[in-house]
Amino acid sequence: MKRFVLLFPVLFLLANLCSVNAAEEAAPKTAAGGENTAVVAAETTRAESVSLEKITFSSEAFSVQVGHTQDLDFELFPQGAACSGLEVISGNPKIAAVELDAAGAPRIHITGIAPGKTAVTVKASGKVIAKKQISVIDVLPEQISITADASDVYIGDKGTLSISFLPEDVTNSKVTWKSSSAKTVKVGKDGTFQALSVGEAEITASHSNGVSGSIRLNVLPILAERVEVSSKWDEEKPFYRNHSMQLTATILPDNTTDKTVTWSSSDDGVAAVSPKGLVKAISAGNATITAVTSNGITGTFSISVPVSPQKFRLSASIRMVSNDHVGSHWSNGFEYNLEPIRSGSVISLLPGEEFTVGGWAEDADSKPDYGSHREKFTLTDEMCKNGFTVEDDVIVVENGGRYSGNCAVWHLKMTFTPVN
Repeated sequence: MKRFVLLFPVLFLLANLCSVNAAEEAAPKTAAGGENTAVVAAETTRAESVSLEKITFSSEAFSVQVGHTQDLDFELFPQGAACSGLEVISGNPKIAAVELDAAGAPRIHITGIAPGKTAVTVKASGKVIAKKQISVIDVLPEQISITADASDVYIGDKGTLSISFLPEDVTNSKVTWKSSSAKTVKVGKDGTFQALSVGEAEITASHSNGVSGSIRLNVLPILAERVEVSSKWDEEKPFYRNHSMQLTATILPDNTTDKTVTWSSSDDGVAAVSPKGLVKAISAGNATITAVTSNGITGTFSISVPVSPQKFRLSASIRMVSNDHVGSHWSNGFEYNLEPIRSGSVISLLPGEEFTVGGWAEDADSKPDYGSHREKFTLTDEMCKNGFTVEDDVIVVENGGRYSGNCAVWHLKMTFTPVN
């Protein structure tokens, strides 16, 4: 019994020494660089052997802009589990495209396709182990700029305003257009505009996110460049005193904004013109009618008023005063420039014109007895104003028979009264 007790400690010590030697012989040699490759392999083998139980996403809301790619990180549980064998699915590929990181990192690359909401689902061995709601949002403008071909436009001009955004990849470019003065410049929903009246208007494009841009347009009048004055008066017809003609001022170009003109005459004593261009001949002479636009462009029209004829109405009579056996078959009449004229007739004479008036009487026997009275005149202004009268006796002398030489006397009176 004592011998067994003494041998037991010795045997235990020998067993420990053998274990240490066996371990040293089994241990691999150190690789160059001092790294223990067997240990690394062992650690790797041990990590790959860890089974993935779940993954988790951050509780924060996730969003990505259309056309942009953003990473969605996740955590593996337990720690050391590998991403191999995972499958990631987009709930709506038309909204977002998804892809696991190719290097095996615990993240998903998400690309926005169209605005909307969808879910990213992660599966392991066909089993859903995680899901994350995501939002794809538009790229909204941070700055809006509006430009036009020119800031100065003219009444009647039409055009389209150009709009640009920053950033340049804006995906929601819908804006609302507004004019500060729709009476000056009218703007459409698509940025088209039309200049309506003289003045200024600020055109603004506003986005629903509160960003806006504007441009100021200055609307100018289209000024007259030329004035043409005309009339429909027949040029072959004299424009006598008291006649009227309508003048028309044609303003060029045709789209001139202000086509009003001011009329004036170089001699109102010859021809007077109304504010509407109606010309009235006052007296003989020459005058120039001028039409002036608001910007000082002029057009003229020459007026020539000839001396006007004076009209006279004739009141005439011829009566026998005495007849000393001259005859009994009488006829008589009146003359104007040796042509027959009746009482009540109207004649026209120009001042300075020469003319002859008179009357006659005749006995119609076998050898007619004839007598007349004629006077020659030159029309004067006084005659035009007051008229004139021819009054005298017409003497008829018997030209044969026993009463040869006897006379018959007729009294002639011709009054010419001015007709205005």
